[in-house]
Amino acid sequence: MTNMRKDGKKQGIRDQSRRLHDSMAWLLRGFTLFDPRKHYPDFYLSPQQSYVLTVVKVEGRISPGEVAKKLRLEKSHLTKIVNSLVEMGAIDKLSDEKDRRRVTLSLSGKGEEIYSDLDQVSIDSYVRLMEKVPEKERENVIESVDILLEAMQELRKEQGG
Repeated sequence: MTNMRKDGKKQGIRDQSRRLHDSMAWLLRGFTLFDPRKHYPDFYLSPQQSYVLTVVKVEGRISPGEVAKKLRLEKSHLTKIVNSLVEMGAIDKLSDEKDRRRVTLSLSGKGEEIYSDLDQVSIDSYVRLMEKVPEKERENVIESVDILLEAMQELRKEQGG
């Protein structure tokens, strides 16, 4: 392949990447900020609190360090988020059974309820979004997102995470 063709191909993927970047940024901002007040039934959660709550729900008992790694957050920032969730009564901090110096996180009964409400609010939001997508394109949208997620998982593996 000639250098000009390589450069043209490289520029093409850069242009596509820029378009993807811009589209994803606006999609995520728009969806996250769709209702900036996030009126969940009987509580308010920031997006980051929601992410932490979700990781703890999905993983079960998990160390704060593992949560920080999964969400790629600084531990100090995660500590503030976790403390707010503990204060809210959504997360319990428990001593590790094997090493009492270590702490693990798990959802409390209230946390389970909050997660359930959060999940329902989230699904309702996606329903409203998908209603705006032409019916014949909905499966294509889902498949495209799945392809992007697989690519992202490959990148994370390459980066050792």
